Amino acid sequence: GRNAIFEYDMVTKIRGALVFAHPGVDVAGIYRDPGPDRHVVGARVITDRPEIIFFDATAEEEHQALNRALQKQFDRPVFQEQVSISADGSRQILEVSSETQPPVYFFYDRNKKQLTHLLDQRPDIKTQQLASTKRVTYKARDGLSIPAYLTLPVGRDPKGLPSIVLVHGGPWARDWIGWNPEVQLLANRGFAVLQMNFRGSTGYGHAHLQAGYREWGQKIQDDITDG
Repeated sequence: GRNAIFEYDMVTKIRGALVFAHPGVDVAGIYRDPGPDRHVVGARVITDRPEIIFFDATAEEEHQALNRALQKQFDRPVFQEQVSISADGSRQILEVSSETQPPVYFFYDRNKKQLTHLLDQRPDIKTQQLASTKRVTYKARDGLSIPAYLTLPVGRDPKGLPSIVLVHGGPWARDWIGWNPEVQLLANRGFAVLQMNFRGSTGYGHAHLQAGYREWGQKIQDDITDG
């Protein structure tokens, strides 16, 4: 009931073995080595945050080494994404961010294993003023579990706060934890911010998606109201 990765024989047109499936969410795509042959080394998934599940130990170690260097620099978990790659994969531009870290761009020399800071997207934002986001799950009135994300303002007692629900579009889309300037602006102004992946949202398998069919303004709206 969820998107997965299978082998497929292009000659016989026969689907082969299962390569990878996540137990809770759809596979969002494949992850390729940035080198010239662009071979597949992992799967992209989004649980609450974007992740890469590696099939290749060498690629995983390179990725984890970069993660360790970046987390040491930022003193917090961050996500890195290649946004530009040379033809041979040896030169890359990485975007590094989290919900409490606006995007920062680095040049990565793959041969030298060297990171060079390029620029900050929002250099005037003080990260200590940014609010962390946590996963919450609640039951809709018919019992369906709805995954959601809650961001609370920094330094405020979480009682009696004014609240804003940010409803994603689509409905064939989903929210996850990551850099979101709208969420951070509202939290900084004292609002609790709730984002839910109501029925009809993508990423959680076919059952969650199909539960939203013919339910625009009905059960989809109930999911939002119940949150």
